[in-house]
Amino acid sequence: MQYSATGFSKPFRIVFRFLFRPTRTLTVEGEHPYHPDSMEYTVRSESLIELYLYEPVVKFAHDLSNRAKASIQTGSIRRYLSYILFALVAALVYFMVA
Repeated sequence: MQYSATGFSKPFRIVFRFLFRPTRTLTVEGEHPYHPDSMEYTVRSESLIELYLYEPVVKFAHDLSNRAKASIQTGSIRRYLSYILFALVAALVYFMVA
């Protein structure tokens, strides 16, 4: 008999069950209750940290990048070169002052 990663993580999942909200479903197909044709056991977990912390940050970054793409990436090579020149001048001024 071998242990899997699920077996080793079970104590952590029990302790932190309020953060991960595990759900279990058992689907049984067949006429006989004691000898079914097939069974499917599914375990899912929903992370509250991912749902309420990670996803809003990702959505904000995605929306910000879409706005930046619409205003910055217009296809003008002269504008891109001026951005690079401005960044280099700002870096030079920063390192000369510091």
